Amino acid sequence: MRKFWAMAVFTLAITICATSLATGQGDKDKVNLEGTWKLTKLKFGGKDGTDFIKDKTITMTFGKDNKLTSKENDKVEEGKYKVDATKKPMTIDLSKSGGNKDEAAGIFTVEGDILTIALSISPNKDMPGKRPATFEDEGIVVLTLKKQK
Repeated sequence: MRKFWAMAVFTLAITICATSLATGQGDKDKVNLEGTWKLTKLKFGGKDGTDFIKDKTITMTFGKDNKLTSKENDKVEEGKYKVDATKKPMTIDLSKSGGNKDEAAGIFTVEGDILTIALSISPNKDMPGKRPATFEDEGIVVLTLKKQK
């Protein structure tokens, strides 16, 4: 009977660890966004903007060395990304190649193959917006992306 319970506890521990690693929750200061993610939903200032993207294919590819490639149909832009998974909510900084003026500070969550990013909508391109505290803040854009296989 002892062997049964020891094996049951061991199996449960392995299952919890495997689930945590698969969802990116096992190592709190690491999260793996590498891969290509397709934009499926969009919200601007709390309003649904999904119609804006319905005839477009928009993807974001998070690569090694924090390289970010965004693609809208045939238009490609390069940049960088930086994440901090130790903060709650986790933070992400996105920037276009060429400088900090085009930097966006945001927060994100990853649940399975769904990545949700909230970014400030800056009123002035020379003045970066404040990092959102929640996904419901005013003056933000919320991107929902699905991991591509």
